[in-house]
Amino acid sequence: MRRLITTFEVGANYPDSDIVYLGPWCLENSQVNAALLSSSICLNLSNPSMGERLRRVLHADQVAERIAVDLANSLNALHKTEHDLLYWQTCTGYWLTTFLDSLYDRWVNAQLVNDYGKELSLETFFASDSDAIPNTTSEFNLLSQTEKWNRFIFEQVLNNVENVKIVIGQKLRSDELTIYEGPPNLQTPNSLKQKMRRVINAIAKRCPYVLCTTYLPKRAEWKLALMLGSIPLYWVEPTRSQQVDSPSFREHLALPITGDEFERFARKLICKQIPRSFVERYASIRSGITRSFGRKYPRAIFTSNLHLSSDSFSIWTAEARNHGCKLLISQHGGLNGQGLFPTRGETHESRIADCHLPWGWKDESERSKNVPALINVGREVFGDQSEAPKLLLVTDCTYRYGRQPWMSSIDNQIYLTNLQALVEQLPKEIYRQTIVRLHHHYAEYDYSQLLHWSSTQPETVTDNGSTPIDELRHMSRLAICTTLGTSEIEQYARNFPTVLMLDPQTHPIRENCQNLFSKMQSVGLVHESPKSASEHIANIWSDSNNWWLQDEIQTLVAEYLYRFGRKDKHPLRELKRVITSVSKS
Repeated sequence: MRRLITTFEVGANYPDSDIVYLGPWCLENSQVNAALLSSSICLNLSNPSMGERLRRVLHADQVAERIAVDLANSLNALHKTEHDLLYWQTCTGYWLTTFLDSLYDRWVNAQLVNDYGKELSLETFFASDSDAIPNTTSEFNLLSQTEKWNRFIFEQVLNNVENVKIVIGQKLRSDELTIYEGPPNLQTPNSLKQKMRRVINAIAKRCPYVLCTTYLPKRAEWKLALMLGSIPLYWVEPTRSQQVDSPSFREHLALPITGDEFERFARKLICKQIPRSFVERYASIRSGITRSFGRKYPRAIFTSNLHLSSDSFSIWTAEARNHGCKLLISQHGGLNGQGLFPTRGETHESRIADCHLPWGWKDESERSKNVPALINVGREVFGDQSEAPKLLLVTDCTYRYGRQPWMSSIDNQIYLTNLQALVEQLPKEIYRQTIVRLHHHYAEYDYSQLLHWSSTQPETVTDNGSTPIDELRHMSRLAICTTLGTSEIEQYARNFPTVLMLDPQTHPIRENCQNLFSKMQSVGLVHESPKSASEHIANIWSDSNNWWLQDEIQTLVAEYLYRFGRKDKHPLRELKRVITSVSKS
């Protein structure tokens, strides 16, 4: 009987003939091709078609919509509240959709075990359900990329599969599943900075408008706040009461078990996996917010991403909206409005915000108003970079286990392979001048990236994301962006020569953007393969500034910015007008 491996296990060493790997995420990137040539078997090696990906997204959306209603009712019954659906969507909606995406990806991948047919053994680590419960949504986002959580989920999925024999392994301790407790507190509680923030927050909490984590540069954020008669709020997680989490409390949370096989499975697991911040700790968080803010609520709350990273902020926002407060959420990433598959952040924001504020484009909702790209407000424009020696390769996080919009971890392998091929195909004199910039969160989702670059491209310089990116830009004559994020929006707006490499397999473009991207491709601004990108960089390297300043290049850059990173002479005035207008509506 072969052993089924469902996750990546560091240091695991099994005879090839004894193994069936569930997918390439179980292996190091360099081992995938070797595994295909060995006597081991690797399932899920085919990347799903775009049509299949779209089907999965739509199915997960439909399941999420049905469950959201029942979950709101169940949470009301559990907490003896009478909140509407929007309240609970504001609190739990982002977690619910990302959880269902993660779960459905693993559910679909596990189906090939049935198709394989032969008997397999799966060693379980026999952790209890409670050991895998995240405390918060932020913790779940990190937990979903760990080996232990994925083993837990795959065991839940495969537990009733006929040809899988569960073998009880060594039980893990609860602390082995705890992987994130929030950002470290770098100041002592009584440091000068902390004292100043407490004073600022005491005033900000009583202001008519709350601005918090807006994505504006600090000086611009303060200026906008003062224009609104407020000051920025520095969010501090409320102190919890001494309430002890009761394991039995969660047992009273239940959802109706309806729908297809996946939905029935998901409904059972949601009650076991929903973060503690919405179940055991909800009452404590709510009382902590009341102690901190009292019962005075602002006219409007404006943020860009705090609603995705702080459950207590989402709960406070939902409470404030019950008292007439308006919620405005600005875009905070470049993929929004461009990617074929909307990110869960984009979908969540457009659903819950009283006004959603994209950076130029606009969704179909009447509650959507485009605004200038906040990330570029007050930023300097670059001059002639043609004498700078470096090529700046800007990379993104990779995800060992699937997550929206990368539903398949095979995308991870394709993306890294493309990056490596691009660098290898550069002329030697450019290759030696290349700086590989990793995303500053790279280690939280796939810690092997730094090792990958240091071992495969030792002559390049790898920056782990800690250096201010403007320092790297000033050293570089040209940048190449490899995803649709904020980097290309920043660089285009600041007149920095930039090329995009976007493989259609990993970065499919939304239909209404394809004409623009085709025009950008025709002049060398966009490339779909490492070969095309490396050849273009080699051709323009000695004369990059002249290429960048060509009329057709500048015209298309301006068109791109108009749609996805709009500029304005008076951006803060426009933001003030939108915020005050929405607060009165």
